[in-house]
Amino acid sequence: MAIARWSIGLLLGVLLWLGLGQYVEAQSEARIDSRLNRLESELGRLRSQVRQIDSQLSIPNRPAPSLPTVT
Repeated sequence: MAIARWSIGLLLGVLLWLGLGQYVEAQSEARIDSRLNRLESELGRLRSQVRQIDSQLSIPNRPAPSLPTVT
């Protein structure tokens, strides 16, 4: 009888440990997703500011200088 109780306790402990692990992992993923969304939003805002500054400066797109060829 004691072995059965011990086995059941061990099984419940393992299931609880696995469940808590999945919960913690899900919470971590949610935090990472939230941070990623904020960073993507900030990146979009910064890109918009760069486009606005470029249009204010009206810098023409110039082709890159050609490199000398080695013969």
